[in-house]
Amino acid sequence: MTVGEFEADPARAIAMAEAGVTVEVVRDGQAIVELRPTCSVSDVERRLAALDRIEALIGPGTAFGKKFSYEERTT
Repeated sequence: MTVGEFEADPARAIAMAEAGVTVEVVRDGQAIVELRPTCSVSDVERRLAALDRIEALIGPGTAFGKKFSYEERTT
């Protein structure tokens, strides 16, 4: 988002940050300001609890991001 766009509609930038988007305000191609959502302790606790639930569902030790072969996926 350029400085001009931010000045014209700052509420849009705030709404984007509230929606979880990090907004960079740029002047002459250089980022000068970053508007980002805050992460409260409760958010972190919720995310960690969600990861614990996922691990319980799929089993501990599962390699996240590993590319499995066809044989591994189908056996």
